[in-house]
Amino acid sequence: MDPYGTEAWNTLIQGHKWWVIYPERIPDEDVLICDNDCSNQEYDVLEWHASIGVNAERSEYNDGERPFHVLQKPGETMYIPHGRVHSVFNMDDTIAITANYGSAANFDEVWKAVAQEENKKHWRKMYEDVLDDDQRKRARESKYWPPDEMVEEDFRPRIILGATTDLGLTCEDAAVL
Repeated sequence: MDPYGTEAWNTLIQGHKWWVIYPERIPDEDVLICDNDCSNQEYDVLEWHASIGVNAERSEYNDGERPFHVLQKPGETMYIPHGRVHSVFNMDDTIAITANYGSAANFDEVWKAVAQEENKKHWRKMYEDVLDDDQRKRARESKYWPPDEMVEEDFRPRIILGATTDLGLTCEDAAVL
């Protein structure tokens, strides 16, 4: 799965990528590892794709759903929604442009992942520099506020001259209070 509850897209410029994409309701990667009787637990990407990945379509999951394979060719773009377990193998030398992003649709999952991250700088950076006023309000109203291990003296909102607060006050008005 992609980090921090994000979605991702990948546009292939050169080469070929083999994707194995699992059904939507697979909880995490742990269900995709065979027990000791069927494979070595210390595998690399090539070994995984050659043993487990190639046979993925034979496995049934929720309500008969099955994983599927995609061979991505140059000029094609893959979109992987939030929470979708997947694996990708570069079949040859590849050049791709890719990005992970948090959309409005999965804001809660992204905020949860960042707020529970051990490094407090991550949630502060997101809260102060990335989120707009509405998103900050949504973060504060979530069950993940305050972020883990946050103490009041750690939280110092950045003041931008000419900006307004959540209450609609300008910085100058707030300074008078």
